[in-house]
Amino acid sequence: MDKSWTKYPRFSHEYQEGVKRFILEAKKHARIPDMVICPSRSCKHCCQLEDSELYNHLVMNDFDSNYKVWILHGESLEVPQNFDLLDDDLDMPEAHMMYDDAYFF
Repeated sequence: MDKSWTKYPRFSHEYQEGVKRFILEAKKHARIPDMVICPSRSCKHCCQLEDSELYNHLVMNDFDSNYKVWILHGESLEVPQNFDLLDDDLDMPEAHMMYDDAYFF
């Protein structure tokens, strides 16, 4: 997703057009149709709003600059390819036996 618009002043054409594109994209991923979680600085993802109210919130209160990966609005986290969910050195049955030894003598 293009985030460059968030760097513009709130009342600029670039920012307001970016808000409109953001809303269109975020609606595609909304859990409740036509209701989008508000990422404004005042709401900080605590409420869901319809298009016009969300637009007003983002223009009047600005976009939360701490929200970097827009996972609540359709963006996915990128996991490095070499990221391993399980440590290959840890044998799960062995760990279970160690737990039993420690707590159940």
